[in-house]
Amino acid sequence: MKKVLFIIVDRANYGRIFSLIDQARFYNFDVKTCFTGTTLEPLYGNLAKRLEDSGFRVDFKVNAEIPGRSHSSMTLSIAKAIQGMNDLYSKWKPDVSVVIGDRYEALGCSIATVYNNIYLAHIQGGEISGSIDETTRHMITKMAHIHFPATKRSGSVIRQLGEEPGSIHVSGCPVGDYIKSISKSDVNDCLFASQSTDIPIEILRSRRYILASLHPVTTDIEDSSAIVADLLKALTNVGLPVVWIRPNADAGSENIDRLLMANGLIYPVVNIMPQIYHILLYGASLAIGNSSSFVRDSSFSGVPVIIVGQRQSGREYADNVIFTSSTEPKYLFHLIMSSLNVQRYKTSDLYGRGNACEIILNKLDEFLSNPPSLQKSFVVLDV
Repeated sequence: MKKVLFIIVDRANYGRIFSLIDQARFYNFDVKTCFTGTTLEPLYGNLAKRLEDSGFRVDFKVNAEIPGRSHSSMTLSIAKAIQGMNDLYSKWKPDVSVVIGDRYEALGCSIATVYNNIYLAHIQGGEISGSIDETTRHMITKMAHIHFPATKRSGSVIRQLGEEPGSIHVSGCPVGDYIKSISKSDVNDCLFASQSTDIPIEILRSRRYILASLHPVTTDIEDSSAIVADLLKALTNVGLPVVWIRPNADAGSENIDRLLMANGLIYPVVNIMPQIYHILLYGASLAIGNSSSFVRDSSFSGVPVIIVGQRQSGREYADNVIFTSSTEPKYLFHLIMSSLNVQRYKTSDLYGRGNACEIILNKLDEFLSNPPSLQKSFVVLDV
């Protein structure tokens, strides 16, 4: 059996690939999971422990997160992830390690993987966006041996980065496999009462709530705080309850947290399982902020979305998403009210058709059956 290691560095990572991990166990793989980054931190809900408590098998834990939520702590966390993964590989060496996305912790894990002569598979490479995440994403792409971009354009970007065409397999996003399985009854399920105690059950069942999430833009920390302040002013005038997913561990997130805690209409949430998050997004009247999941995951359900600021600049989006660079409170208020009056949009297959897991696992099986050289070469585009 070929040994496959899934590396999960934060709650969003797990939220996008839990279906993939579940299905991988039905293949001829020795599947193991490694949880690192904020998945081990109480401040971010200690995802690994909650999964273990629910019966999920967490095989390895690599403590890599440096406290501080600053540029320095992000840098040091990369170094700690490299060291921690290197120690893990000295004890158990997979045939391939699978990473997803663009987090700095994933970058550290990827460096340790390739320098230990282990194949690296990368999900969701080639996407264009703002912040340091885009740079990180492309760095991981250049280290990876097999690529599973979510869209055709992303596959083209990976090709432009000099990757072997045969290593690029447009799969769609694995999260779509789960979202497409959500039924309307799931939105009102009593599961909310037991796993989302921070949110009153009446709000969820009414399906008249706004879901918000805004992460700091690490190249402009002060601007992120200003956007949150303007957004809170606009949402206060709207009057609907706001379920706010607290920001990730990037530099500047403490400033955002302080603003959220001072607002009585906001229900800040961190202790939420990814499956419930997707149901929250599915059932919302509107999603607003700068989370990539709002752009990508909403395409499978058609919920109206407003993306503010530059963090997702350049990212592909379906018809249900509106981008705005203006965060003036009165303008945001009118934009929100207008979006609340819109019915659900038609779902899109931009980020996949709900069969991403099957595509990824079949191609991974083929790859491991006849693996290429570990030594990569830059493939020049035809002029």
